[in-house]
Order: sequence, then C-alpha cells, then structure tokens
Amino acid sequence: DLEPLEIARFRRAISESQGRGDAALAHLGDLDLLKALGAIRIENNKVSVRALGLLLFGKADAIASAIPAHEIAFQEISGTVVLSNEIWRWPLLRAAEEVIARVKARSREREFFIGPTRKTIADFPEAAVREGLANALVHRDYTRAGAVHVQLRDGRLIISNPGGFPRGVRIDNLLSTAPVPRNLLLADAFKRAGLVERTSRGVNSIFYESLRSGHGPPDYERSTESSVALSMFGSHPDAAFARFAAEEFRNGGHLSTEQLLILHALNGRREITVHQASRLTHCGVAETERVLAAMEQADLIESRVRQQTVLFRLTAEIRSRLGGPGQVGPGFTPRTEFPRLILDFVESQGSVSRREAARICRIADHQAYRLLTGLVADGELERVGGRGRFVHYVRPGPQRRES
Repeated sequence: DLEPLEIARFRRAISESQGRGDAALAHLGDLDLLKALGAIRIENNKVSVRALGLLLFGKADAIASAIPAHEIAFQEISGTVVLSNEIWRWPLLRAAEEVIARVKARSREREFFIGPTRKTIADFPEAAVREGLANALVHRDYTRAGAVHVQLRDGRLIISNPGGFPRGVRIDNLLSTAPVPRNLLLADAFKRAGLVERTSRGVNSIFYESLRSGHGPPDYERSTESSVALSMFGSHPDAAFARFAAEEFRNGGHLSTEQLLILHALNGRREITVHQASRLTHCGVAETERVLAAMEQADLIESRVRQQTVLFRLTAEIRSRLGGPGQVGPGFTPRTEFPRLILDFVESQGSVSRREAARICRIADHQAYRLLTGLVADGELERVGGRGRFVHYVRPGPQRRES
C-alpha cells in the first residue's frame, strides 16, 4: 500500500528544510522512519499501515479506498471562465508540491531596488502559500466529505478545508492562540519534515510574509463553523511598503508581525488607539502597549493625547517613506482622505457597499474591505446584511456611538 517514491520525497523534504526539520530522521532506515513517525504499527511481528502512513506515503488507490474523504482540488478562474480544474487523491507531500508549483508559476513578480540590490515582490509569497496549504492539510477533518480547495480567482488565492478552526481558535485570536491540531501525528510529521513552523505559529508566518511583501494581512472572514477559508490578495501590492520593510530588515530593524500590522493600519488611517491596535494584533492590551512603546522608541510612530485618550500615528519620516501625503502623484486622493470620502457618501446615501467604497476611493476591493473594517473598528460604521454581496455599512445608532 506504500509508495517508496513518497518515502524518498519525505527524506528530500527533510534535507531541503535547512535546519527547520528533524535531521535525525534522515539517518533512519525506512522501517524505523515509518515507526518514528507513527505511520505504521508493529504487533507480534506484523506490520500494519495506519491512516497517517497512507496520507503521507500511500498509493492513490489505497488512499481512495481507506480515506475516501481525502481530495485536493486546484482551480484557476478568470471572470466566469474556468482555466484549470484538477482533483487529486495523491499523498500529501506530492499534492502539496504540485499545488505550490502551480501557484508559483501563476504568481507574477515585480522588481524594486534598495540601492544596488534588486528585490522582487511575488503576487503570493511562497512561504505564506506553503504555510497556508500545510495548515489546511494538517487541520482538515478527514472524516468529513469535501476537498481541500485551492482556488486562484480575481487576484486572490483562496485555500479552504473541511472542518472548522481547531479547538480554542477564533478569527479574533488567530495570532495569539497556538492551535491544538485535529491530526496530531500528521502535524508532527509535517514539523519533522520542516514543512510547517515547529513553533505551531504558522498563521503568524502567513501574516508576516503577506505584510512584508506589501499585500496587507490575509483574510479568514469566509470561514464558518464547518470550514476554514484563507484568502490572500495578490494584486496591487504596495511597493513602497515592501521596500520599507526590506530596508528596515537590511538595517537590522527586525519588524514583528504585530508591528507590521500596526504600520499597515496606520498607512491607511491617521491615528490608532491602544484598544484598536490590540484588536488588530490579537494581543492583550498590556502586550500591545509594549509593542507600541517599542515602535515609538524606534521612531516608527509618535503619540499624542486627545481628550484623555492616547493616539498613535506614523512619524513624518515613516509616512514619507510609505508614500503618505506630500508624496502622492497628481490625480490621486491621499489615503488619509479615504475615510472622509466614505463617511460623506454614507451620510448622503444611507449606506455603502465594499464595491461602492472601492469605486469612490479608486482602490481595489480588498483595500476597500480593509478600509471599511477599520471604520467599523473605530465605531464610525456598522456592518449589516449578512455575508457576501448583501453586506453593506451604515452609520451606527446613537446608542452605539456613545459607547
């Protein structure tokens, strides 16, 4: 039932993981390797293959027979035209390599320079794609029908899997809660091969790689109780933000995921409070205060007090490096004016949709979504209407504004 080529593929993953995996496994014989992973069970000198062994190393027909729920579907759509639609029941490592190769082949790269050094921005950073796909494979419910779907559509990469978030994980604590994997042995095998973070902070890596590439944070809003859906946005990267992050790293300024989230938010709005930053970073208020203090000490942000509330904003130097007011070309509206444009529209029309916000500000849909989410967090707007195209945003009632 097992395919020797897949065992060799696993060994290659260990050797290519550059210290992220468990190098000790590389020196074991095949039988000892399978035992160490928990892929087989040996009782009374009889070897039996466990479900984990099939998922990692099984032949396609054996997997289909023993684990019929296992499928990985790759789809590419342009408008209403399906360009590619493939479904596999291959072992996980082979399927993951195929998906990552297909996404990489369709991921455009844009160049920028830091001095004489050339850097590139990919539509979908490979490290983020790898973590997102691995999380879907590790945390999916293999008893529930349905495939792990990977879909390229309208400048977005959407990775979804059957089964909701692991126990204790919610959209509002993704970055602060280490999940308890639904499939412990599978998670351990992926860590040993260096395919996911050994610290169980893979979601943090997805956010970090997306942010530092100028794409903004990923989106889990499509997730439900029965499925998890990760969306990454590949079009319209912010080259100025990516250059800034690369320059900081080159100069020894190791920006954390929390700092990148705050910088990204402040690049689209004028000011932020501690509580707003706490919701962004999924950290407690005390931890967020420490993050903000470190950023202020590094001259990334500055603070002021208004009506007994501490407000934080980008320093003039950082705003200039990020292309803030004074750096905007003709025909463009400064980002700090976007909230006013949206609120003026709501006052006159009663509500605004994400598509209308994108049209008003002449920005991409996902950027409009971030802008509207920020206004909701600020208490300026209220989201109503359920999901999808029915969602719109209105001014909150008097009772909510007072709160």
